[in-house]
Amino acid sequence: MREIVNPRKRRHRSVKIYKCTMELEIFTLCDYAVESQPGKLTFVGTFDTIFCQNIPVIHPSCSLALRLRVANKEAGIHALELIFQSPSGNEISKIDGELEFRVNEFANYSTTNFVINFGNLELSELGTYTFELRIDGEFMSGLSMHVTKIDPSQIKKVA
Repeated sequence: MREIVNPRKRRHRSVKIYKCTMELEIFTLCDYAVESQPGKLTFVGTFDTIFCQNIPVIHPSCSLALRLRVANKEAGIHALELIFQSPSGNEISKIDGELEFRVNEFANYSTTNFVINFGNLELSELGTYTFELRIDGEFMSGLSMHVTKIDPSQIKKVA
C-alpha cells in the first residue's frame, strides 16, 4: 500500500488514503476456459483477432479468463465491473458483481479466478471490440478483439 499525504494539511495532520494493491495476472480471450479445480484456471486457444468473410459472424465458443491476486490483508469482497463494447461504442454487455478473496493460510496473498463463457457470440460490426475491467470502481485493464473481413483466398496465408 502507498500512503498519500495531503500537502495542504501537512502542518496539521497527515491524511492517509490506502488503495487496494491488486494484481491482474491473467486477462485473456480464448476459445475455452474453466476453473477445473479450486484455484486452477485452464484456458485454451488465446486470440485477439477474428477473421471472417461476412458480417455478422458468430463465434461458437468464446471465453474471457482472468486471475487476480491480492494481499491477505486486503482479502474480502471487491466490486467487479466488466464492460463489453462494439467498435461503434455501443455497450454489448455489462457485468456488475463481486469477487470474494479469502485469506490464504499458506501464503501472504490470495487469488481468485473468473471465467465468462460466451456461447454463439454474434459480432455484427467490423473493427475493434473492447473489454474494460474495473475493480472497486478503478480501471484495472482493457482488452481488444479485432474483427476483420478477409477474402477466402487469403485464409491459408493468415493461418
